[in-house]
Amino acid sequence: SFAADLGVNMHTVNKSYHELEKKGVIRIIPKSGAVIATHEKFDEAVFQRIMEDIKPQIAEALVFGIDEEKIQMMTLMPFLVKRTVVFGVSIPEQNIEEPKLAQFKKQYAIATFTVSVISLALFATWALINQLSDEQIVIVGTSIQFAIIIFSISLYFYFHGKTKKLKQVEKWTENLKQVTVTDLTIRNQDEMLPWYAYILPMIVTIGLIIYTLMNYDLLSNEIPTHWGPNGEPDAFTEKTPFTAIQTSLFLLIMQMMFTGIHIATKNSGLKLSATNALASKRRQLGMRKYSSWLLFIVLL
Repeated sequence: SFAADLGVNMHTVNKSYHELEKKGVIRIIPKSGAVIATHEKFDEAVFQRIMEDIKPQIAEALVFGIDEEKIQMMTLMPFLVKRTVVFGVSIPEQNIEEPKLAQFKKQYAIATFTVSVISLALFATWALINQLSDEQIVIVGTSIQFAIIIFSISLYFYFHGKTKKLKQVEKWTENLKQVTVTDLTIRNQDEMLPWYAYILPMIVTIGLIIYTLMNYDLLSNEIPTHWGPNGEPDAFTEKTPFTAIQTSLFLLIMQMMFTGIHIATKNSGLKLSATNALASKRRQLGMRKYSSWLLFIVLL
């Protein structure tokens, strides 16, 4: 289960176990996948040999599976937000093409990406060369992830200060007048889904919970809680009224949360740009429309 959670190829693990089963060292219980030692030869050395087979894959999963999305998100963060917001500082639209702002973004992205790649490369090399336990790999790998996140946040605040100082020195807002634009017809053009559309998946989930409880006695004594890459369950828990419906119950909670997010978004105000009201209106309406559909599809 530990290896499967990290994305390790379970074929390697199963191969090691089946080799030991053929030698009569262990016995694998069908369906449950539990392993029982049937011979005194199954000792700590045998377990360490199995862990040695999957250790390179554990390191690879930690480096290329868990961290890849975090690195991409941290590196591209300045480029994913609104163009008028740079490192948390509001920038007038006539100044968003300022070369120094583009330079700040580029420096942040290069520094974050370089430090992340070098740290993970050193970690992968260290983990593959040394004889490490799985606990050491997980602890050090997780620590490196947090260190990279702390570094990126610190760098973000550093460029926040530089951007704020640049805005003050260049006096971008000194001669600007605040203009308020109000569009009383924009609410009529809002194409977000109605809130009661999100009730339909919740009704199905509630019905599934009721049906499961009605047939509680027909369920097996052990309920699968994790499935491996081959689609077979490899982790189980004892049957109780809660464990029988916990998956459906968690789904219902998520559906309620998403419904609340949809209602809050629908009742929130639409922010328009005074200098480009038409384009910002189209952008806001499109974002609200497609985000509501995305939430609905996720609920299904």
